[in-house]
Amino acid sequence: MAPLVELALTAVAFIGHFPIAVWLFNRLHAVALPRRSIKVLEKLLLLTAAGIVAVGCLGFAQQNTGWQAYLFICWLAAAAVVPCWLIPKLRERTPAALLANDTTLVDVAQRLGFRPVHGAEAQFFARIPGNELLRIAVQRKTLRLPNLPSQLDGLTIAHISDLHMTGQLGREFYDCIVDESNALSPDLVVITGDILEKERCLPLIKPTLGRLQARHGKQFILGNHFRGEVWGAELSVSYQATGWWRLQGSYGYIHKNLWPTSASATPSVREGDDPRNQFSIQSIMDLPAHFQFDMTARYVDTLPSPSVPSYFTFDVRIAKQFKNLEFSIVGQNLFEDRHPEFGAASSRQEIQRGVYGKVVCRF
Repeated sequence: MAPLVELALTAVAFIGHFPIAVWLFNRLHAVALPRRSIKVLEKLLLLTAAGIVAVGCLGFAQQNTGWQAYLFICWLAAAAVVPCWLIPKLRERTPAALLANDTTLVDVAQRLGFRPVHGAEAQFFARIPGNELLRIAVQRKTLRLPNLPSQLDGLTIAHISDLHMTGQLGREFYDCIVDESNALSPDLVVITGDILEKERCLPLIKPTLGRLQARHGKQFILGNHFRGEVWGAELSVSYQATGWWRLQGSYGYIHKNLWPTSASATPSVREGDDPRNQFSIQSIMDLPAHFQFDMTARYVDTLPSPSVPSYFTFDVRIAKQFKNLEFSIVGQNLFEDRHPEFGAASSRQEIQRGVYGKVVCRF
């Protein structure tokens, strides 16, 4: 195979490896592994990405079936993911509410004259050409919102996101962020995402973020600092009772255990607010004269906090086929007049019984 063709295929494989690595990265952070283990596995992902390039460039892939199989998987991933990313980008249009959008990149190392990083890992990545570890993106957006109350006309908000203090970036870096925010003279400062990841960085908050200035206040949350483990099971069955009658059933069980990892943990209940048991049974009948009669019954267990009682209900659908047309009447949540599915008792809206008709044309 020509070297240029091999290089092109390797580049496509690397592109395909990226979404696979991102998926694995997200899965790593969804399991209850020690932080040290997660960090080691993250580095293995980076080494694997580099290994794919090396294998392709050196030609080892032609001699190893395992590598060839993985490269093929990466090519499939690239073929599936790139169009899903590229097409929406090409069709993207500027929202009507966005009047102006300006971005300024601040090179913290250039401003300070040195790299405010600590630790061998951070110093290594800070030296890689083109890295953005020490760059701050300041985006200025002007929005026109037709339904905005007149009292809020002209309100300016400084939004600071995901600081993730670990001790690898020095105080000087966060001082630059604060200086950029204060230079905007905002009415309100909002800090979203985790402020810190390690408790030893708590003393860093007051001398840095304590300097933030805003006319109407500063809103933030340190991060919930919870870890957890989740396990469960799902079972589904399908039974063809006759040529015209099919039955389907499913059952799901989930168990969650959450615990705080820091004394600064924010009390949280939403992450664990899921029904432990759920099941559904569906009957699908193809009747004479092109009629269909379907019925689905389902049960959902209680939610712990805010407390929502369990409920059972069922839906019914009757349909008639006329060549390319389908007319149907559907009844939903027929067991009771109404029932709650989520939210606190004082503010939630209950799901009501309902009936509607539908016409579908297939061509």
